[in-house]
Amino acid sequence: MKKTIYNYRNIICFGLLLFFINILYSSFQVLLHYFTYQESGLLINLWINILYSTQYLRTYLIIPLTLVFLLISISNVSLIIHEGKTWKNLLGVILGIVFFIGSIIFMPFSMSTDESLETIRLRLFSTDSINYCLSAVISYFDCMLLGAIICALIAVFKKPKYDKDFVIILCCGIKKDGTLLPLLKGRVDRAITFARKQKEATGKDIYFVPSGGQGSDEIISESQAMKNYLLSQEIAEDHIIMEDKSSTTLENMKFSKKIIHKINPDAKIIFSTTNYHIFRSGMLSQAAELNAEGIGSKTKWYFWPNAFLREFVGIICAKIKFYIFAISVILLSVLSMLTLYYFVF
Repeated sequence: MKKTIYNYRNIICFGLLLFFINILYSSFQVLLHYFTYQESGLLINLWINILYSTQYLRTYLIIPLTLVFLLISISNVSLIIHEGKTWKNLLGVILGIVFFIGSIIFMPFSMSTDESLETIRLRLFSTDSINYCLSAVISYFDCMLLGAIICALIAVFKKPKYDKDFVIILCCGIKKDGTLLPLLKGRVDRAITFARKQKEATGKDIYFVPSGGQGSDEIISESQAMKNYLLSQEIAEDHIIMEDKSSTTLENMKFSKKIIHKINPDAKIIFSTTNYHIFRSGMLSQAAELNAEGIGSKTKWYFWPNAFLREFVGIICAKIKFYIFAISVILLSVLSMLTLYYFVF
C-alpha cells in the first residue's frame, strides 16, 4: 500500500485477510471450548471446524453482501429506467443475483461429533464434499469482491498532493457532433478543478494531456474534442499536449507516458477518470510502468454500482490465469483435507 494502492495484490491481501480471520476465529472458538470443558477429540473438532469455516464465513458476510446486492439491484432498476435496457445495464442485475444465490444457497452446516466416524467419512465424499468445494470457492470470490470494494474506496477518497506536472485525461467516447459526453466532460472538469486548486495552493502550473484516438464513428479524435473543451474553459493552448492514437485505457497510459517522458522523465503525473474507474485505471498505469495517481469525477448514484461491478469483472478477466490457479489451489486444498481427515481419523 505504501508503494502503490493500485496493485492487485492489495485486493488479494484484503480478501485473504477476511478469509483467514474467519478461520482463526472459528479455530479459537474450538480451542476455547476445549479448555473450558476439557472435552476429548480436540484435534477432530479443530480439523472439522477448519473444513467448514468457509461456510460460516457466509454467516458473517451475509449482511454486508446483502446490502451490496440490494444496492446493485436498486441502482440497476434506476439505471435501466434512465439509460434503457442494454446488456451492460443488465449485467449488474445478473451478477447481483448470481452472487446473492451463491451467498445463501450453501448455508453453514455442522458435522455432528455424535455421529460415528464411519458415517462422517462416508458423508464427506458424497454431498458434503461438493458443498465444501463450492462454499470455499464462493467464499473466496465474496472476499475478493469485498477486497476490491475496499481498494476502490481507498483509491476514490485518497487525495493526491498538489505537486503534479501533468494530468492525463482518459477518454470514454464523444458525441456525433464532436462535443463531449457528460461522462467525459466530468473527467475533463475534474482535471481542470485539480489544476486550479494546485495553482491556488502552490502556484504551480500543470500540463493537460487529453488522451484518446478517433473512433470509426467519430468526426474528430477524442483528444481533439477534449482540447476544444479545455480551450473553451480558458486553458492556455501551450498547456495542452494531445495524445490522439490510443483506443484503450492501457494505450492511454502507454502513449501518454512516452509523450510526457520525452518532455520530463521525472515528471509527477496524475490521471483523471470517473470515480468508479480509478482503481482499475491505476492498475493499468502500473502495467504500463507509469507511476501515476488518480482523481475521479462524480457520476450519478444509480450508475456507480453497475459500473463498479463491470470493473470487478474486468479485473477478473485481466487476471483470469491467476483466478484459475487460485480456484485450483482451493479445490485441491479442500479435497486434500477431506482425504487426510478420512485416513487420519
